[in-house]
This record gives sequence, structure tokens and C-alpha cells, in this order.
Amino acid sequence: MKGLFKKFLQGIAFGLGFGIAFVFVQALAVSYFFDGATSSAFVQSDFARGEVDEPPPIIEGYLGSTGVSSGKVSDSDNNVLAAGPGEIRGVVVGDGKKVEGLRLRLGLNKAVNSQWATTNAEGEYSIAVPYGEYKIHGFQLDPEVANRALPGLIISPMNQHSSDKFVVADGEPGAGLRLQFVKPVEKHTKKRNFTLDEPVILAWEPYPGASSYRVQVHQKANLNDYLGNNTLFDWSDMPEVSDASLNLQDFTENLTSGYFYTYHITAISEGGARISESQRRHQGFDFQIQ
Repeated sequence: MKGLFKKFLQGIAFGLGFGIAFVFVQALAVSYFFDGATSSAFVQSDFARGEVDEPPPIIEGYLGSTGVSSGKVSDSDNNVLAAGPGEIRGVVVGDGKKVEGLRLRLGLNKAVNSQWATTNAEGEYSIAVPYGEYKIHGFQLDPEVANRALPGLIISPMNQHSSDKFVVADGEPGAGLRLQFVKPVEKHTKKRNFTLDEPVILAWEPYPGASSYRVQVHQKANLNDYLGNNTLFDWSDMPEVSDASLNLQDFTENLTSGYFYTYHITAISEGGARISESQRRHQGFDFQIQ
């Protein structure tokens, strides 16, 4: 009996010893792994190899909306028109040049989307459709492709996003949208915070071909709110100036302490056409009234 008890104690001791040895070996392995990773990842030569003397240029993708429609669209996102023997043809221009490789599709008859098409070297696209009557009510861009094909551009405010009724028949292609994309008006507010007792100066870069600028200001109570329809000016009563800046307090007394504001610039040609505008952002702000 004593022999059995002695063997039992010896078994326990052996098990404890094995367990301690296993833990010790694991600790050594973990220590070796982290020490090796630290010594190999954070050496002085690695930092020196990645240093550059000047900040790299900013690489911008497409800055505009990837989808525009006119009026209410019912379930068209889920419906795609089958290809057919007819054609709808259009062209895409970016910053005055024909855009190659842009992938887009049209919204048709407020009920379906067309097949996707890609512009050729002349900026032309052709969409296969069945023969019949059509009205275009908008378009969509492939976002990933737009970033490569339209870097730094926005939708021109001169674009027509819809069409009158037209017929596609044998040998009679339909006229698609002529889409233009332009560089935006660049804003550069020098101050992010103003008080009601000082001038609130809004400024932007002069835009080529612009003879005047219209200004709209959006107001919101909370920083993280989306921009809504709470504007300082009626659309028919927006300030219009010839210089690339204005003192906002010359045009309104409705600025409110504690609120956040975003302003939007539209560049107007000598003939009265809207040739560009500032990039539209639905979050963030340009300045705050303290």
C-alpha cells in the first residue's frame, strides 16, 4: 500500500515538473518572438530609408457626385433594361478634354437603368437598348473608375441631367447626355472661428472665365449634422460679387453664436452661365460663430 502511495506522489511530482517546464519553454518562445520582431521592425536604418525631404503631392480622386437624377425615381436602381439592337449615344468631357475609360449608365423612363457603357478615346459612349421611346432622367458613374478618369473634377453645373422624349429605331440612335466635368472653385477661409463683433470674410480662388460669383451659406446647430436646407439666403436672393471674397455681414444679420456654417460658391460667366462651383460636402463646416 505504501508502495502504491509512493508511486502516486511520484506521478504528481512528475506532472507538476512537466507543466512548469512547458510554461517556461512557452515563455521563452514568446519572448524570442517579440524581441525578434521588435529588433527587426524598429531599427534606425528602417526609419532613414522612408524619409522624404518634402511633402508628397496630394492625389485627388473624383470630387463630384456619382449619381444624379431628376425627379422621383421608382425602383429603377433594381431594374436594368436588357440590351437590344438600338443605341443611345453620348459624350463625356473633363476639363475641356475628351474623357476615355469612364464607366457610366443612364436612368431611363424613371423606371430602369441602362446597361453600363465605357467611353472610348473620343469620350464617346454607346449603350445598347431595345427599339422604343425613351426619356433620360439621370446617370450613374462607377465610383472606382471615376476616381481614375476624373481626378480633381466635379460635375459641371451646366450639365443637363434629363432629356425630352426621343425614339430609338433601326438606323436611328438616340441622343444621350453630353456630360461635362470641371475643376471646382477652391475655397480658402483663413479663419475657422469668428465672433459677431468682427468681419466674417469668405474667400476663394478666382476662377478662369468667371466675371462674378454667387454665394450661399448653410447653417447647422451641431457639428456632426448633415447640411440641410437651412440656408441664410433664398436661392433668388443670394449675394453676387465680382471679387473673390466678401464680408458676410454686409449681406445678412442672421449669423448666430454657437452655430456652424458652410458656404458654397458658384462661378458665373460674363454671359450669365454657371461655369463651376465649389465642391459640395454634406458634413463638416467652414467656420463657426463663437
